[in-house]
Amino acid sequence: MATINYRLHSTDNNKVVPIYCLVSLNREKRFEVKTGYYILTKDWSAITKLPKQNDEENKILYSKLNKLKNLLFDKINSIDEDSNEISKEWVLETIKEFRGEKVKNETDLLLNHIQYVIDTANTRENQKKGTGLSEGRIKIYRTFLGLITTYEKHLKTKIYIKDIDIKFAEKFKLWLFSLKYSVNSVGKNISLLKTVCNDAEKLGIETSTQLKNIKVISESKSPDEIIYLNLQELEAIEKLDSLPSHLENTRNWLILGCYLGQRGGDLMRVNKQMIKEIQGVKIIEIQQEKTGKLVAIPLLPKALNILENKELHSISLQKFNDYVKILCKKAEIIIPTKGSKIDPDTKKKIKGVFPKYELIGSHVCRRSFASNFYGEIPTPILINVTGHSSETMFLKYIGKTSYDNAFAMIEHFAKFEQKDKITEN
Repeated sequence: MATINYRLHSTDNNKVVPIYCLVSLNREKRFEVKTGYYILTKDWSAITKLPKQNDEENKILYSKLNKLKNLLFDKINSIDEDSNEISKEWVLETIKEFRGEKVKNETDLLLNHIQYVIDTANTRENQKKGTGLSEGRIKIYRTFLGLITTYEKHLKTKIYIKDIDIKFAEKFKLWLFSLKYSVNSVGKNISLLKTVCNDAEKLGIETSTQLKNIKVISESKSPDEIIYLNLQELEAIEKLDSLPSHLENTRNWLILGCYLGQRGGDLMRVNKQMIKEIQGVKIIEIQQEKTGKLVAIPLLPKALNILENKELHSISLQKFNDYVKILCKKAEIIIPTKGSKIDPDTKKKIKGVFPKYELIGSHVCRRSFASNFYGEIPTPILINVTGHSSETMFLKYIGKTSYDNAFAMIEHFAKFEQKDKITEN
């Protein structure tokens, strides 16, 4: 049997204080919220737990609180006692409804708008300025939906878009960190939170005025955490013999990827039929899935050899990531290396020092191309191939700075000067 009472948190000093409503369903479910009504402490009866009826104003307040109590009883009695519908948020919304204040709608719920984004994914503008979100992006939203569902259970209340402010974001970050999320994973979820709220605002759903001030955090990798395969390591992989067919196929994809400089998803779409010859130079054209950018890539000899002379069998990125570690282990790429990998138990990224082969995956192809040919191929050409949006982003990607770029230019100038001296002599 539910009990409903009112109380003050202070009865001293004859001052105006808020009246609280305490709803108790059982020992586990007790909710206390402000009613939005205030009273002088001297006008409060500790016996009746209601205002004294000593003047007209207090008589009106006495009547209102009784009516509110009856409304709460009626609503609670109409709900199954085993239901989880009654919560602190529910009590607060019922009081707001009684007071005639604006009540939040179901469409104002964060979970509902995430689901709305998923449901309308096919008609949304994507990063390529086309229509329809990619399967990868939809998967991100579905994962986020599950995460927020878990967080609501943790909070034991529903999350409304209007309530997402700086304080909410900080608590959400702390909760994610408690689950061993990395800094960058936390940052991506905060960014997604803001994206969903901004989308809701476009539909007229009220958002917090603090939304734009919520900070998205990130952590840059130090140069010694930039994982790539150098030319010597690639040569060691190429020299492996007597490989089973699945590792031979993985090796072909890996070497090809390290000489094409594309993301995993784009790499796996490459085939022999894509080869074109322009002015005696063989190239392939790829429309990058993430950016929609069409890039023309001159085929270096090792990439051309694989495309023309090797059989490339389709392979999922998951299997590629698994097999490439086995391949690199066989090539004795075992130097202790700082980095992060997925913990098999928690499924979260963990940082540490591991044998290098454990840190290798499809991401290594693009980064190896960029790192190995930096300073050998003009940076603007490399950026065009890898699809980075700016030189700053490219240099950050390979763990370089603008100073490294300057030194690379000096080396090139030195080569030109040496050629000039040879010509003069």
